[in-house]
Amino acid sequence: MSADFLPTSGDVDSHSRGPKKKSWAILALGLSLFGVLAIIGGIWALYNYAAQPMPVTAQDREAVIDIHHLAEWLEDYVPDEQGEVISKTKFLDGSYDLEYEYDRPDDDSEPYLYCSVTVDRNKAEAHASFLATLQATQLGIKLFAEGETNMVQRSDVFSWGEESQFAIVEFEGEPIGNMFIAREQNYTFYFVVYGVYFDDSDSVHDLLSEKLRRMTHYQP
Repeated sequence: MSADFLPTSGDVDSHSRGPKKKSWAILALGLSLFGVLAIIGGIWALYNYAAQPMPVTAQDREAVIDIHHLAEWLEDYVPDEQGEVISKTKFLDGSYDLEYEYDRPDDDSEPYLYCSVTVDRNKAEAHASFLATLQATQLGIKLFAEGETNMVQRSDVFSWGEESQFAIVEFEGEPIGNMFIAREQNYTFYFVVYGVYFDDSDSVHDLLSEKLRRMTHYQP
C-alpha cells in the first residue's frame, strides 16, 4: 500500500504525486520542527555540558527511516540524495542521539522527513526523553506553525512498545503529515514526515515495524 501525496489542488489521489498542497504551510511546519529541535536541544543542554560528534556507520543508517525507505511507499518517486543529512552524537552522560533529516526547501514537491533514535542509560531517562520530545513537538507546533495547525492523536492506527503516540498532522483541517514517537526499554524512536501522510494501520505497520524491532538491538 502506498501513502498519500498531497496534490496542488483538487481531491487527493493516492496513486499520483504532485506538488504539496499549500506548500507554504509545509514550510511553516518545517520551521515549527526547527523550533521543536531547538527546544529539545535546550532541554538537553541542561543535562549535558559536552557533546561529541561520532562517525556514522552503516549500522546507524539502518536504524533510521531514510528517504529511500520512505520512497518504497511513494509511487514514481525518486529522492535526491543531496537533501540528506545524518549525524550521531555522544553526550557526556553516555547517551546517544542518532538523527536523520531529508529536506529540499527549494522543491515544493519534495516531502520533509526527520527520524531519530535516542539511546539513554536506563528506562527512567528514556521515559524523560520520550516526554520531553513529545511535549516539545506539541509546543513547537503551537508556537512556530502558522495557521490552524493541529496534531490529531490516532493511536488506534498504530502503537508500539512500552509507550507511544501516533498522530496525523493537520493544517486547516486537512492532513499533511504524521508524527510518531515510541519508547521501548532505554530507546526512543521519533519520526516526522510532512507533504505525505499515512492514515491506515497496515501501511504504518509496514513502514515502521521493522525499524522498531531492530531498534532494541542497536548499538551506537
